[in-house]
Amino acid sequence: MRVKRFRLESYGPFSDSSWIELSPTMNIFVGENNAGKSAVLRSFLGYLPAVPHRDAVEWRKQYLRVPKHSAEIEFSGTELDWTLRKMQESEGLGWLSASPLYTTQTEFKRFAHGKLEASHLEQSLVRSPGGNFEDLIKFPSGTVNAYTFIFHQGDWLIQPHGGGHAPNSGLPNVLSRTWRDKVFVFEALRSSPGKMEYAAPSRLDANANTLAVQLNGLQGDSPELFAKLVFHLTSIFPTVGNLSVSPADNAFEIRVWATREQRTRELSFSLDDSGTGLAQAIAVLYIAMTMNDAVLVIDEISSYLHPAAAKALLRILQSNYPQHQYIISTHSPEVLSAGRDAKVFWVRKHDFESTVAEVDLGDLRTLREVTGQLGVSMTDVFAAEHIVWVEGETEEACFPMLLAQSGDKTRSVLFIALLATGDFQDKRVKAEKVFQIYERLCSATAPVVSKVAFNFDTEGLTEEKKTELNKRSGDRIHFLPRRNLESYLLKPGAIARVIVEAVKSEQALDVTQIEATVAATLQEAAGNRRYGAPADPPAFTDEKWLARVDGASLLKDLFSTVTEQTLEYRKTTHSVALVRDLLDRQPDMLAELVAYVGDLVRVAKQQRAIVRCWVS
Repeated sequence: MRVKRFRLESYGPFSDSSWIELSPTMNIFVGENNAGKSAVLRSFLGYLPAVPHRDAVEWRKQYLRVPKHSAEIEFSGTELDWTLRKMQESEGLGWLSASPLYTTQTEFKRFAHGKLEASHLEQSLVRSPGGNFEDLIKFPSGTVNAYTFIFHQGDWLIQPHGGGHAPNSGLPNVLSRTWRDKVFVFEALRSSPGKMEYAAPSRLDANANTLAVQLNGLQGDSPELFAKLVFHLTSIFPTVGNLSVSPADNAFEIRVWATREQRTRELSFSLDDSGTGLAQAIAVLYIAMTMNDAVLVIDEISSYLHPAAAKALLRILQSNYPQHQYIISTHSPEVLSAGRDAKVFWVRKHDFESTVAEVDLGDLRTLREVTGQLGVSMTDVFAAEHIVWVEGETEEACFPMLLAQSGDKTRSVLFIALLATGDFQDKRVKAEKVFQIYERLCSATAPVVSKVAFNFDTEGLTEEKKTELNKRSGDRIHFLPRRNLESYLLKPGAIARVIVEAVKSEQALDVTQIEATVAATLQEAAGNRRYGAPADPPAFTDEKWLARVDGASLLKDLFSTVTEQTLEYRKTTHSVALVRDLLDRQPDMLAELVAYVGDLVRVAKQQRAIVRCWVS
């Protein structure tokens, strides 16, 4: 399900918000405190809050208008089918419809089956506090035939319901249930959901009070999915090593571990003692990973998550779970800059009235006003002076360290992750994607930067192809000397130290022995065609081999082999650790990469912006 647009009338701080057109992917509402952002997001709750609009002209309860929430939603026949089955199972209700459009049972049956078989449907709805949705467009009243659409013994049946005075289709009632099943509102303030009495998992409730039961079911029934959720958490929170759910005091309790190993329960902590930010992130990830086509509404994400954690969570949601629609409120510039391809809405309040306006990213004056309202500068959000766009959070974390090593003390350089992993995996459409992204970036950054350049690795490209791309781009494309960042990190000493440090809480390893094992493994890999070895296997220190080796794949396999499957290589954790170790202990080993980053920044200063994209 998607909310295509919505409108608030006589609700909270809004006398009339007018229609607000949403993106099917990411939407961010920004504004000062008390501007009305939370009121907007709370309007998506299962039932509209009874908060009528008041102003200086009318504040008396007896004269206040009833709040209205109108919405135009998009859904599929499959979703409608599922909702009807659940309604009949839990409530014994079918789809009761009374409409002048369908005067016979045959006509209504044709209409109902057409809905169930449709891949895309739209419906305009309106609701008031405490009630279900109704048709936004009313039919003329009058006595009409009514029908009930039910599922019976493996098939959908139509039953006459007799005459009635209900002129509108019962579809809005069904979609009200779909709304409550598919729209999840994560409010900024909530009680901690670390423990819950025994129960069977069904659905995460509005306040995530049933989170312990849901995670227990996921841990038992879908251990691989549970492990993936834990992996996401460890990427967001460096202090989290693992997660578990176990019985305690006649209840399920979520336990947080500082290490990956779960040695004894006393070394873990209850989620209730770990802060609301972690609980909120777990609940959001659970919904994103277990639902299809949901609407996730997250209020004031920056109020309970550290800026780095909020950015990491948004990247995971956008890159791994794009099937959902996200509606987020924030006053954080970090969150605003992390929302790739997001629609941005500015919520403002004057006296008793709030307004919502979409931010035109092509209007420099509006951008300045928005960032000024947030109490930040343009460069805090868009880094307008010098930008180096990178593909992922690994490069975003490593490049500032490499730049500092080069001696460049420029403070106005910002490294920002741009591309979702896999955008360029299909080499047949690589060039076309290059220029699609170039056009998108030119339009998005036009008010902030004057020029855009690209940097790619050379994998799969001949010299002729590189020359062609460079010519077509107007000399804006630059090529990384090696295949990927990890190709610079294949140093036995650093790899050994990072591995020993990563497993020290679980087992004591000798750095010298591990270094020898790593060196032997690297030498064996130098002859493996899987990693790009030539016909005659060279030494793993050979510069030509290092220029073509797939360092990312090699490190992933190497970590698993050397630690006998006990340590999984994590790019965002271990690549950063390797760069930090080499800069601290063996900076000469990264001299080429340091110089390369320095050159990128110099080009950024000359051309105002650089877009850096990694293919592999």
